[in-house]
Amino acid sequence: MRTGGGEALANGLGQPLRIRRITLLGDDLYCHQPFCEAVRQQQIDFLFVCKPGSHALLYEWVADFTRTGEVQVLERIRWNGKQRLTERYRYINQVPLRDSDDALLVNWCEVTITNAKQELVYRNAWATSHTIDEYNVVQTVAAARARWKVENENNNVLKNHGYHFDHNFAHGKQYLSNFLATLNLLAFLAHTALEWLDEAYRAVRSSAPSRRTFFETYVLCFNSSF
Repeated sequence: MRTGGGEALANGLGQPLRIRRITLLGDDLYCHQPFCEAVRQQQIDFLFVCKPGSHALLYEWVADFTRTGEVQVLERIRWNGKQRLTERYRYINQVPLRDSDDALLVNWCEVTITNAKQELVYRNAWATSHTIDEYNVVQTVAAARARWKVENENNNVLKNHGYHFDHNFAHGKQYLSNFLATLNLLAFLAHTALEWLDEAYRAVRSSAPSRRTFFETYVLCFNSSF
């Protein structure tokens, strides 16, 4: 949905998403008014990265409301198992997404994370259609950051950890490339299920430092035994 996302939603993809109360996650590329309006027209919510460089007017409003004390702030200290982190959340509702009379009003939140030495660990901000308050701002930010969890634990594994999903499988004239890609996805699904449910599989995987080593060592040995 990178280039034709608004059209795709308008052409019927919005119905199953709306029924399931889906919230779309995305980077700053998606955080522009035409796409956000197309999403809302389908009664679907969004939670998109919102960078200062591409949303100058929105951040002017945030700066003005900060000076008047209307931007809400929530701080908490969290131990992540290695160090003490200070998380500072800022949020405000109903700010314009762009500089126009018909600007879409969105809700904005930001998190800044520093360590015990006051060094910046992480900072990011988002625009969303969900109303933000002191009770859900932490969960909203966690949901927004979970997009990278999907990227790292799903897409990155498929591309770089033995599945070779970055290959285009340009074989055959009709269906072979799709078929081979589907086999890759099914293998990843099966391995994930086995890691959750099968003790023998977990024992074998624990002896291999990576999935790539697991494939190259155990799977190849298994195949050569036939």
